[in-house]
Amino acid sequence: LGKTPVGRSFTSLLLSRDGTIWASKLKSGFCQYDPDQERFLNFPNELDENGDPLFPRHELLMEDSKGRIWMYGINPDKGRTMLKNYDPQTGQVNDFNIRLQAKQKLMLDGLVAEDSKGQIWVHQALKGIWRLDEATGAFDKVIECGQEQTFSCSSIAHIRIDPKDRMWVSTDKGLHIYDVSQQSWVQEDPTLAPYYYMNNGSIYFTYEDQQGNVWIS
Repeated sequence: LGKTPVGRSFTSLLLSRDGTIWASKLKSGFCQYDPDQERFLNFPNELDENGDPLFPRHELLMEDSKGRIWMYGINPDKGRTMLKNYDPQTGQVNDFNIRLQAKQKLMLDGLVAEDSKGQIWVHQALKGIWRLDEATGAFDKVIECGQEQTFSCSSIAHIRIDPKDRMWVSTDKGLHIYDVSQQSWVQEDPTLAPYYYMNNGSIYFTYEDQQGNVWIS
């Protein structure tokens, strides 16, 4: 991949639909690989008032239908997180303050997903799933963990939205499917009948291949 960008190490890699390689680096923001120059083009990390990286760690999450690269920054020492996207066409970076309340922040644990309307969904492992309103930057909690009347799991490992707008939710109590368009669970009572159990009931990841087969771990 050519010359290593400034920074100690990579934290994540992402390949966009046009073949561009993106990388995030510890303490150094994120970068784009330029195959002509065989080097990475750096997008410097934001600095705080002391000149230290505002978010020492970045994780690339996905490319959305508009070609924007989604990522989140983490500052574990200060308990600070920031969801953001970068538009390669305009060079614009949008930050979304993920503070839910004055004393509560949404600590992202893994993935975001996009539905057919372009809405972004975010999961927090021990709390639930939120839908992002990009116009206001606000998060609307749609699914909450630990609620027996709706969703009794205590931990979410992964979310994925398929072409039919069904959200596959991997949890410590099996695999559940939420119909984003209908805003309801595929099964009437997911607390009693999860879509799929594996081993001790925990599902960690789902993937759909080009033939439409769903792989589960």
